Amino acid sequence: MSGGTWPYDYNWTNGQTTQTDTGLIAGTYGITITDANGCTTSTSVIIAEPTALLGVIISQTDVSCYNGSNGIATAGVTGGTPPYTIVWGTTTQQNGQVATNLSSGYYTITITDNNGCTDTVGVSFINPSQIIAYVTGQTIICLGDSVT
Repeated sequence: MSGGTWPYDYNWTNGQTTQTDTGLIAGTYGITITDANGCTTSTSVIIAEPTALLGVIISQTDVSCYNGSNGIATAGVTGGTPPYTIVWGTTTQQNGQVATNLSSGYYTITITDNNGCTDTVGVSFINPSQIIAYVTGQTIICLGDSVT
């Protein structure tokens, strides 16, 4: 604020009467400033809000073998304000859109945007069934015979 004669009266369209208006949500806010001589000036400000930050799992490759660790997941982000930080809750912390070498289990992904807003999503990997070989009965073969 410059010019005019101090002190100033501040009148915001939302009823606040201080130089700084706080606790605002998205919208347009007007202010009229009156100096000690009764001179006035008015202006407005637009407070914009980005769309809500939303994390999603856009692809997943399941673990291929029992107790394996070759799962892969890819996270996607919409809304919020870029750039984004993506942190995977894996045994060895992984950052970025893609997490690799995942075993069976549940993993959380925390996404933070440039404004500090966060969203958490999860992805599960199921342990495939273990291959179990059974030998039934007894087969006797002679030297030189083969078994199928």
